[in-house]
Amino acid sequence: MNDVDLKNLDLNLLVVFDTLMGTRSVSQAAHQLSRTQSAISHALERLRQQLNDPLLVRQGGEMAPSPFAVRLHAQLQPLLKQLAQLLAPPEEFVSSSTQRRFTVAMRDFLAGLFPDLLHLLQARAPRAQLEWLLVPGDVFAALLAGELDVFIGPMPLANMPAGIAMQACGGLQWSCFARSDHPGLAHWGQDAWSRWPHLMVGVVDATPSTVEIAAREAGCSRQVQTRVPLFSAVAPALANSDLIATLPRAVMHGSLGHWGLVELPIPFPIEPIGHAIYWARRLEGDAGLAWFRAQVKSALEPFVDIAVGGVAIGRP
Repeated sequence: MNDVDLKNLDLNLLVVFDTLMGTRSVSQAAHQLSRTQSAISHALERLRQQLNDPLLVRQGGEMAPSPFAVRLHAQLQPLLKQLAQLLAPPEEFVSSSTQRRFTVAMRDFLAGLFPDLLHLLQARAPRAQLEWLLVPGDVFAALLAGELDVFIGPMPLANMPAGIAMQACGGLQWSCFARSDHPGLAHWGQDAWSRWPHLMVGVVDATPSTVEIAAREAGCSRQVQTRVPLFSAVAPALANSDLIATLPRAVMHGSLGHWGLVELPIPFPIEPIGHAIYWARRLEGDAGLAWFRAQVKSALEPFVDIAVGGVAIGRP
């Protein structure tokens, strides 16, 4: 038998063949498929030509299959069932019963967000799993590969590739923080901000930070005495020193009372940090991930101080 040219094979012909094998009748097949008998006969003839086999021929009061038709039908039936399952619309996502594992990446900059997000998921999807991942070196590659569901980060990010979707969430305002009995609080202002030593998160970097740029424009100078690698180290360090920290307010979410800290206004204007949720565009049709993104956005709302628009990227 000659090889069949699959690109010219009409899948509907195989559906007609499957129905004929089940009914052994052109009229019954036409009724089941809501087509005319002539259309069924024409489809059968086309398939005979393409497969070079009589397939089914009238014999007595019914259509009798050829040996090839019997073998073909035995293997075709499970394939058609698998194809129907493959093309079926995705099952409805039910948060209350899902056991999916959701992953989110963000800096410990937003550590206070995780308990709120966890609380939301435990209330709305009690059987789901939640994992907070470290931000990978190439976060976009992780999103595109499906290794990560959602990334929460500053906006806009340079070199964002095609295939990544982004939803702006607003801006994070800055404040100063110190222990409640800090000696510099009595006469707080630009002079005190410049005179007292500061704590900074991060390593030594020749690139000026957002804080330093704003301070320089205001005629102030930040004297960095201590550096820590993680934002989670800020509160205990401030509580046991005369250090001051100028950070996005979100960093200290829920920490002030526990560590005996106070929030102070920055004595000069500084641009807020715009933040957004990022995900792989190819997964937008996934109802479960769409639901999860909505939970992330809901958990992020208490951390966002200003509406979308008029925000800028920066680093502490």
